[in-house]
Amino acid sequence: MTSFSIKGDRETAKALDALGKKASVNRVLRPSVRAALVPVNKAAKKAAKNLPKLKDSRSTGALSRSIGIRPAYTKKDGIFSQTVGSRGGFGVPDPVVKGRTRIPIFYALLVEKGTRTMEPRPYLGPAMTRNLGIVASTLRSRIATELPKEVAKQAAKAGSKK
Repeated sequence: MTSFSIKGDRETAKALDALGKKASVNRVLRPSVRAALVPVNKAAKKAAKNLPKLKDSRSTGALSRSIGIRPAYTKKDGIFSQTVGSRGGFGVPDPVVKGRTRIPIFYALLVEKGTRTMEPRPYLGPAMTRNLGIVASTLRSRIATELPKEVAKQAAKAGSKK
């Protein structure tokens, strides 16, 4: 898993704190992070489609179709994050065994990391690594445009209440 953090300047941190935790996460950070992860999502889907096929398997394309951006929020720590990976609740009929369903979230990690009998065929890690610069610049620019808008909205809302 690849993760990163961006440390902003003090003015940005103060502006986010002034908005309050809920507003800053829901209206500024969450949409900005999602927009920044779009290139990684597209690259991971493309890489999963182009994985080398195994000798004895019949590809259904389920792995590439199941890749998406999904939110992850830990209530214990209050930390929000978003990940690119195989989404749950997605299954396709298995072409090899009648009546069985393949659920990509269960085998996505096995494809990425490999098993003792199968070589790893990474698709998520390289997608993130190749697009890290784009993610950082998109995140920085989206926060820079969304934050002043939200601060202005909050100021207008506070002004109208008085």
